[in-house]
Amino acid sequence: MSTKTVACIAVEAVSILEKLNARGYVHGDVKLENFLLGQPGTVDDKKLYLIDLILATRWRDANTGQHVDYDQRPDAFKGTMRYASVHAHLGRTGSRRDDLSCSINEAEDVCKLGGQNAFHR
Repeated sequence: MSTKTVACIAVEAVSILEKLNARGYVHGDVKLENFLLGQPGTVDDKKLYLIDLILATRWRDANTGQHVDYDQRPDAFKGTMRYASVHAHLGRTGSRRDDLSCSINEAEDVCKLGGQNAFHR
């Protein structure tokens, strides 16, 4: 996988996260394994999908539109240890920043691998 391809996938991943965030949610478990390409041989074979929304939470209150209250509970970690943001490890309320930070880290890892076996880690 070329650096250009990785960059295109990273831009699309950020766009997907941006749309999710715009609806008032953070994913909470951004990692390469939670992005899938469409079915090979179909019109969607190059379309990127975000899956595994089990840890998704609201960052914006649905009724007021205001940011949810900030919380920190170090005893309540949620996510995948290897891919979680520093804030998640500290038990802080998930934020858009965390989704973005994790997606950047994933793109960096794929670039380091040169795209080889990036989806088979």
